[in-house]
Amino acid sequence: MAEPAFWALVDGVLADNPDLTATTRSVLSLLIEIDAELAKRGAPYPQTLAYLLALCTLHDESVRERPVRGGPQTVESLLAAYAGGGVADWSALGAAAAGWLSEIV
Repeated sequence: MAEPAFWALVDGVLADNPDLTATTRSVLSLLIEIDAELAKRGAPYPQTLAYLLALCTLHDESVRERPVRGGPQTVESLLAAYAGGGVADWSALGAAAAGWLSEIV
């Protein structure tokens, strides 16, 4: 099966930001940005979701191997994926971001 096209965006983010570090602060910052983009234009920019997915990939390489599934497209669903289990779940956040990104790219 071919790799989804949005991974090229993610790879671009990683190449352009070699010092990128996956932290909870960076995730929260991106969720705030996505929320603002939703309020302003009704959808996040693909690049913002690609940046979020890049952070998840840095923290957990297996994110690339998970099947991409659509799902709820809200900031709340991303936050629930990340922290819904009481711990930072980078893999679940990556899967949620990949699902959303796959539907807009």
